[in-house]
Amino acid sequence: MKIRVSVIAVCLAAVMFGGCASKPAEKPEKISETAAAETEAPEESLPEDKDSFVKLPKGEEDQLEAVSEAAHSAFPDVKGKKMFAFKGTEQLELDGAEQDCYIFDYYSYKSKIYTKIATLAKSVGEESIYMLDETTGEYLPYTASTDAAADQ
Repeated sequence: MKIRVSVIAVCLAAVMFGGCASKPAEKPEKISETAAAETEAPEESLPEDKDSFVKLPKGEEDQLEAVSEAAHSAFPDVKGKKMFAFKGTEQLELDGAEQDCYIFDYYSYKSKIYTKIATLAKSVGEESIYMLDETTGEYLPYTASTDAAADQ
């Protein structure tokens, strides 16, 4: 009986020590990596289909400049790097008439997250700038004087 107990004790010890010795020690995970893996990107991030963005036509950089100035004055409190994505040209019903417009999405980039701020339209050949009202789907005229009066 003593031999059986001794053999069982030796077998259990061998299994226990053998099992522990064969496992490599796990590296502790960094808290930032764990938090980043658990954190989901906001819904307002860049679309997965980046093919929806197109290259701005040559010589039309002034169109982007006008939209950029309007966006910065309309959203002065935006933090992070400001970015624009040109989505192409669309014909929109604006001010009672169809107009060709350049369409831009305005994003901020901070802490590896893109946040969509607004969609803007700039009339081709005119100075008119419009902002998309996400709730109604309509483009509304934007003027710096109207925006300043609304802030007061």
